[in-house]
Parts: sequence; structure tokens; C-alpha cells
Amino acid sequence: MNKHINIKTTNIELSDALREYIEKKFDGIESIFSVSELTGQIEVGKISNHHKSGDIYRAEVNLNANGKFFRTTEETSDLYVAIDMVKDSIVAEAKKAKTRSRSLVRQGGQKVKSLLKGFWRKSE
Repeated sequence: MNKHINIKTTNIELSDALREYIEKKFDGIESIFSVSELTGQIEVGKISNHHKSGDIYRAEVNLNANGKFFRTTEETSDLYVAIDMVKDSIVAEAKKAKTRSRSLVRQGGQKVKSLLKGFWRKSE
């Protein structure tokens, strides 16, 4: 399993505690995607230093899993909550894509089955 994810910050400093928190949150993410190669970028930071309603933090995740691209962003007044929310969103997006591909396979299988039923009836 190849996993390479960069962490980038905007308008804040990447402390050791923040880096450890992000790495801990996204530690098992490759098992959800069940791919051989996972690359991407996690960007966290403040939207601006002079926002009217106080500090607004943003977390964004861009992942490339074997050619499939997943992206999600979250904004909130707490940086750690934004990280939690973006992790939950990317996991939900990955599960949705996995379910979608599974249902397409099942639909294809159903079409083959119906074609074979028609074939056997005609040949009798």
C-alpha cells in the first residue's frame, strides 16, 4: 500500500499537536478506499485574519485513489471540528462511490441473466 498525503496550512502555523491530530484522524483512511495507491493533500487554516464574525476555519481534503478523485471541504468556527467534519465527509463520499460501483456491477449481472433467460427460451 502506497500512501502519500501532504498537509498544508493557510494563515496558521502547523504545530506538532495539529500535525499529530490530522495524522491520527486520517491514519486508517486507506482501508476505506481499499486501493493500492492513495495520494492527496489535506489543507487546513483560517479563511482570513480579519473576518467580521470571528475566526472561521476551513479544512479541505483532496484524495486520488487509483485514478478516482475525491474532494470535500468544511468550514466552521473550530479548527478541530472542521477536521472531524471533513474526515467524516470524505469517508461518506468513499462509501457512496463504493456502493455505486457495486450496484452498477449488480445491474450488469441482472442484464446478463435476463439475456440468458431469453436465449434459453428461444433455443428450446
